[in-house]
Amino acid sequence: MFYKDIVYIQKIAKGGKYVEYVTMDDIYHERISMGQLMEELADLRFILLDRGHVVNVEYVERIEGNVIRLITGERFAVSRIRVSSAKKQIMTYLEKA
Repeated sequence: MFYKDIVYIQKIAKGGKYVEYVTMDDIYHERISMGQLMEELADLRFILLDRGHVVNVEYVERIEGNVIRLITGERFAVSRIRVSSAKKQIMTYLEKA
């Protein structure tokens, strides 16, 4: 699986150590903490929205207040603490693309 194929990543409730990688075609699971995942990703295209969700900037359609809407129709609320940094990260990524 390539980074460009990941639409979003979410933590699943099996003790907090499992995540789902959601692509346009499938869902993949891995046993990894969100903290470790973010260290390994280290890619500007991925934005941590809250403790359980990461989205790929390439799939962001728009931002409405503190809600990010993806081109797939999913919507994710961004924590109040992360809204400003998420918007800046999206703009930085788009400027470099």
